[in-house]
Amino acid sequence: MAPTPSPGKRRRLHEEISGDRSQPQAQRRVLSQAVRLWVLADKLETSEIETAYRLAQELGALRSSDIKFANLVLTAVKAPKRVWLALRREATGSNLSDEWLRSLNVLHVDWLADTEKKGIMQAYDAYRIVLPRDTAESAQKASPSASSSSIKKEVASPSCIKKESPSLSSPPSSTPVIPTSPPPPAWTNSEYSCQRPSPLRSAHNQPLVDELEVIRKQRDLTSQRWSERSYSMCLSAIKAYPRKVCSQSLKEVKSLKGVGPKMIVSIARPAESCQFCSSGQIVEAQQILSDPANPIMFSFMELYGVGPVAARELYEDGCRSNADVVARGKSLATHLDVADCLGILPDLKLPIPRAEVEEIASLLYEEARVVLPGCRYTICGGYRRGKPRSNDVDVVISHEGNGARIHDILDRLKRKGIMSYNVNVLTHSDEARLDAALHLNVAEIVVLPPRSVIVPHPKHRRVDLVMCPPQIYGAAVIGWTGAKTFEKDIRRWAKLKGYKFHSTGLRVRETGELVETPTEEDVFRLLGLRWMPPEWRNTDA
Repeated sequence: MAPTPSPGKRRRLHEEISGDRSQPQAQRRVLSQAVRLWVLADKLETSEIETAYRLAQELGALRSSDIKFANLVLTAVKAPKRVWLALRREATGSNLSDEWLRSLNVLHVDWLADTEKKGIMQAYDAYRIVLPRDTAESAQKASPSASSSSIKKEVASPSCIKKESPSLSSPPSSTPVIPTSPPPPAWTNSEYSCQRPSPLRSAHNQPLVDELEVIRKQRDLTSQRWSERSYSMCLSAIKAYPRKVCSQSLKEVKSLKGVGPKMIVSIARPAESCQFCSSGQIVEAQQILSDPANPIMFSFMELYGVGPVAARELYEDGCRSNADVVARGKSLATHLDVADCLGILPDLKLPIPRAEVEEIASLLYEEARVVLPGCRYTICGGYRRGKPRSNDVDVVISHEGNGARIHDILDRLKRKGIMSYNVNVLTHSDEARLDAALHLNVAEIVVLPPRSVIVPHPKHRRVDLVMCPPQIYGAAVIGWTGAKTFEKDIRRWAKLKGYKFHSTGLRVRETGELVETPTEEDVFRLLGLRWMPPEWRNTDA
């Protein structure tokens, strides 16, 4: 792993990747800060180079101070060999490999002019300069060595595959089980996602939703909060829309609440000129994915306790893998020993099948009911919304007793070897703003379930164990079920109705008085919302 950069160098790296916030915003938002531009000098005057940079910045792109920070190169040269020589010449002193240079998108400068003229980021293919490959390298790739072939054969050989122990019955099929969803409520054209049914996957527009999600994540990564929110609202509206967007009239798409004017340009022009409808892709999304830095930072954002700002800073500090993040003392390592974190990290990266989620929740409940007889529980998170696999297990337990007894439950889990690590416990003493008698206790733990038919090969799994009194059980279950956009919009809707909504309860906005919500239905009724089954709250991509 690379050493930590100095503060000055780190600040410059931050500006190269995310933009300099002290600079004026783009006059015309056609490109984005996902484009980090470098212009090759060959066949261009200094004034022409500066004009290209100025135009790109006016359209929203970033100007790279060094080719090593760029992910898009413009050139006036059309001959591939000459472009390749120019690239290698300008990369001299930057310690950049030929492989890295060939990974760059190299386009003719006409791309920038056409992007400005047409008011939308143009697809690369018509402008791309295909760089030549070394003859020896190409021959090697075309004819793999005999030794590598023998290695592949050895790996694939049945004799090398470890046989399963016959001591247990065969586990259920690993094919993801997707539960049957109840019939959806009627679709409503509303700016509030909590008022319209959103499926797990859109039968009509999921490819478009996936493209928009890439751009949304990049906006989140670079702290462009208003833009990120716009993309969240747009993809949520399109995901819930019960017809194919590309088959609708421009007037119909413009009428969709949550789809702004800028989105219309990419997804709802006349079919022959609509970027997505004609190619099945949005150029900006493909540009973001082609930049090797972005997938790495996106993966950091999936780690426990790592948000977009931290993900960006970790990348700028030289981290290139999840193990690097933990080795820096971040993510779970903020609470646990680094060596322990590195040991369980491979397990935590694996998704959890529904049957295993249920098994873990049942284990937790059996121990909880010993400490708090009569308690009940609900599995929340993506599991409750119908996802076939989950990243962690969210369990909300309702109890009549003292919530501080969560520590007694954790002690039992530890003694029985179910809980392998206690990451963090948040109790009401940590949240003084909440009523002492009505609060949430949240234990962030790692469990290692015992071996069983359901779990023949136990792995460490992340669990959020949430305990709350019956008076706020409904609000807690809604809050921990998600999805994120659904939660944001139900809070906005609650504000409109004079309430504050949170997983810690529903309160009157003016007085702060708690309104009891023992069931989810109570929350919907008090807010004047029709009931939305959890399987239809999948408002995120």
